[in-house]
Amino acid sequence: MRALVQQPSTDPSSCRVGLTVSNYCSKKAVERNRIKRRLRAVVRQVWPDHARAGFDYVLIAKIGCLHASYAELRDACMAALRKL
Repeated sequence: MRALVQQPSTDPSSCRVGLTVSNYCSKKAVERNRIKRRLRAVVRQVWPDHARAGFDYVLIAKIGCLHASYAELRDACMAALRKL
């Protein structure tokens, strides 16, 4: 998983998150939607404490996201936020 900071948000007290899951991750829409649901759950848990307010973020899913455990996704997300 990779996180990119797009641009400062218009509301300085909040941040927005976009998710990108391409056909590269899976050819099946059901699996891509499962990845998006899992990433949304991670974002709900991690973002309030670790993301900087006032920025827009884009998460780009990689191939391993489908079979990674929830803890692995959470740790990868937190590590990506620390790098920013």
